[in-house]
Formats: sequence, structure tokens, C-alpha cells
Amino acid sequence: AAKTIERVRVRPVLTGSLPPYPLPVFYIGYLAVELAQQRKGLGRLLMIDALKRCVSGSEIIGSVGVFIDSLDEHSTAFYCSLGFEALPREPSATADSPLPMLLPMRDLLAAKPAGV
Repeated sequence: AAKTIERVRVRPVLTGSLPPYPLPVFYIGYLAVELAQQRKGLGRLLMIDALKRCVSGSEIIGSVGVFIDSLDEHSTAFYCSLGFEALPREPSATADSPLPMLLPMRDLLAAKPAGV
């Protein structure tokens, strides 16, 4: 899905000049693999497919990156392995709130992970 994010939230990850208005990002909602099917590489395949679609979409609508909410340490480690970086939580967030993460589009385009 497409959404926007305030530039102050992405400042730790995105460097350089940013416009003063909310920035366009692709948002990947909760991605999950059934417990019995985990540890088989399916999550990575699903993410690669989703990231390919984000790259294709960025050619049409533009985007500064791909945004996700990580629910726990295991998923955070998984997303970090794909190049996502943690963003600061909203001031109103609690310790149990999902951790926002961003994969800058420039990094995604440069890396082309596993077939993207």
C-alpha cells in the first residue's frame, strides 16, 4: 500500500535534502508465515516478491522507501537482514508498540537483493 510518512521520522535513515511535506513510502502490512512453515525460506521469498513490486511501483508513483512495523525481536532481525533500518517510535508509542522500520528506495535499488 502507498502511504506518507513525516520527514522528521525518517531523518535518521534518509540523508540529504528532504522536502518539507510528508514523504511517499510503500507500506507492507503484516507479513506472516504459518508457524509450521517457518524456517523454510518462505518469508524471505514473500518479502523479495513484495520488494520487487515496490521497485516496480516506484517507477510509476515514486517513493523514498518501504515502511514496515516489526512486531518482535525475531522479525526485527529478519527485516534488518534485508536492509531495513529502525526508525524512532512515535512519542505516544509504548514499549510494546511495533518498531517502525524503513528500507530506503535508493538502497533497495542499489542492492537488488536476491533477484529483485
